[in-house]
Amino acid sequence: MNGPRRQLMAVALVAAVAEVVLLRVALRLGPVLPTQVDVLPIFAVVERLGVVALNVGVLAASLLIGLAALDALRSGGRRLLLAGTLVGAVLVNLGLGPLVGLLPDGSPGLLHGVATGAAILLTIVCSPQPRPVRIVLGLVALAQVLALTQAVAGNAARDLTGALSGRPIVAAEGVAVLAALLLPWLCRVRPRLGEMAIAAAAGLVVGVGGAVQPWGLATVAIWTMAFSLFLPPLLYGAGVMSVLVAALALRRQPGGGELATGLALVWLAGLKLDISSFALMGLAGLTIASGLARTPVLRVSVGVSLPGWRIMTGITRPTA
Repeated sequence: MNGPRRQLMAVALVAAVAEVVLLRVALRLGPVLPTQVDVLPIFAVVERLGVVALNVGVLAASLLIGLAALDALRSGGRRLLLAGTLVGAVLVNLGLGPLVGLLPDGSPGLLHGVATGAAILLTIVCSPQPRPVRIVLGLVALAQVLALTQAVAGNAARDLTGALSGRPIVAAEGVAVLAALLLPWLCRVRPRLGEMAIAAAAGLVVGVGGAVQPWGLATVAIWTMAFSLFLPPLLYGAGVMSVLVAALALRRQPGGGELATGLALVWLAGLKLDISSFALMGLAGLTIASGLARTPVLRVSVGVSLPGWRIMTGITRPTA
């Protein structure tokens, strides 16, 4: 992966983290702060910095998706369709604001969902990652598409929204948790003791926090990632632990840094894909994690021993 792309990935990740901290967390602290403290000037600065981070993240994510589309265009074949859908998703998400007043009611949401969903699905179809990694990415993509389905239903018709009764977003959250739990196993990471300790501590905080203050943690999760935390708290704690273990261990794997960065962007976007900025963030993360920049990012060989064959197991650097 070339230098400019790596720099864009770093910018996108830093901007995403800053946006989460400043806009989705810090600005929500106002109601719990003492009324005697004049926090309005501080919050005004926090909001401006958060908006800057959001805009920088959107720009970096759009450029990353554009680079993935360019790579797909150069590859030709079935990736030509992928290139078109990626470019279309960027254009629709960036131009959605002006389109709202020009299109019939519900049409912008439908256009946003179809364009973004098609790009997500084709990204997985064209991914050169090995099958175990593609299983995880497929679950992530399924969660994203379900979240988009909920958003499209909400914008298209009230009758449809009532009929679905929030089922797609609930299913999306369940699939996302499943993907998190399977991530370290399917990627066959080999974490160190320190990495396990850090991840376990974070998972314990989430699990215990969800058990002690379920409504408080659920409120924060809805604000930040659109997760309602309807499942048992220990599952979310285990999911956080699994994601952190995988992310920390993947950094040491050949090519694993790109997979970890891409998945980090996906998780930071959460299920708030009805908002264009987060849809672009999630799609950019998926294109990075899918290894569209080079073939393949990781190689996972899994099999059984047969006479006359030597089959390796594990994650290795590609030989070609």
